Amino acid sequence: MSQRGDGSWRYFAMTTVLCIAIALALWGIGLTSPLWATFVVSFCIGYSVHGTHEILFHVFGQNSNGWLTSISATAIGLIFGLGVSGFFVSGDPLYFFGSDRGTLFVGAFFGFIGMAIFANMSRLAEAKAELADAQARNEAQQRTMLATQLQALQAQIEPHFLFNTLSNISGMIRTNPEGAESTLEHLTTLLRATLKRTREQQTTLADEAEILSSYLAIQSMRMGTRLQFDIEMPTNARSIELAPLLLQPIVENAVLHGIDPLEEGGRVAIQASVTDDELRIEISDNGQGISSAPTKKTAGGVGLSNVRDRLKALYGERASLRLESPGDGGTIARLVIPLDENSDTVSSAA
Repeated sequence: MSQRGDGSWRYFAMTTVLCIAIALALWGIGLTSPLWATFVVSFCIGYSVHGTHEILFHVFGQNSNGWLTSISATAIGLIFGLGVSGFFVSGDPLYFFGSDRGTLFVGAFFGFIGMAIFANMSRLAEAKAELADAQARNEAQQRTMLATQLQALQAQIEPHFLFNTLSNISGMIRTNPEGAESTLEHLTTLLRATLKRTREQQTTLADEAEILSSYLAIQSMRMGTRLQFDIEMPTNARSIELAPLLLQPIVENAVLHGIDPLEEGGRVAIQASVTDDELRIEISDNGQGISSAPTKKTAGGVGLSNVRDRLKALYGERASLRLESPGDGGTIARLVIPLDENSDTVSSAA
């Protein structure tokens, strides 16, 4: 008896081994002879029982009663196997049902032993299949939860940031109209991208770079010369698709907890590179660094924790986000995304 699919050949091999073992055992203790006839009987019964199990469980499937089906399949397979082996050994299909009753009882005994073995192994395989289904359902629930979290992130812009930006624009209208217009354009780009994210499940690195540029430009207008930034995206990386909101929390973390607390400010640099199978993005700043941060957010707060969770769910263990603090200060965030799984994973789970 086997589970359908890849397990069939494994159970067939086990049936073969069991038939050989039974034949050698019966012949070795002198219950049957000659050896060739013992092998014929053992294989005819074994393969008949195995085949009957396969047919019955294929026909009845999940609606079958495990032990009842196993007993029925063993009985039918035993009768058929004895008939076939009787024909091969003596030319009479009823040979073992008449003059050689001993073989009938021995065959029945070992047939039901085999039935018990296969029934228990089938139950174990069914339990493993149920466990795999439960794990798959759990993963699906996790993906749904991540999708819900993403929608919430996509739909929101921090009110404090939005109000401060609008206040800055209002203050610049008379004193710096060009700056006010530029900031308003960047805010419009940011808002448009946020609305777009609520309707789409994936984005491109070029789109993310545009959003990050607008965000940094707005922060630069607020902080003045205290914030400089640089974004480098090679041509072969700009069209790569990835899940949205993987980069923005890291950049926000660098600005708010790395650069802004310092009186002299600093610089944020974003660089992307592509290998044969990976997209690598490095977001670095020369701010106060992880060790000197006044809160835990710099080292991995809610935003960075969310990025790590989504990376694991979307791309598995091959994706990673690592933070480092160089000896001369600042923080480097290194993001790695596998390219060969990128498109399928994003479209199904982002």
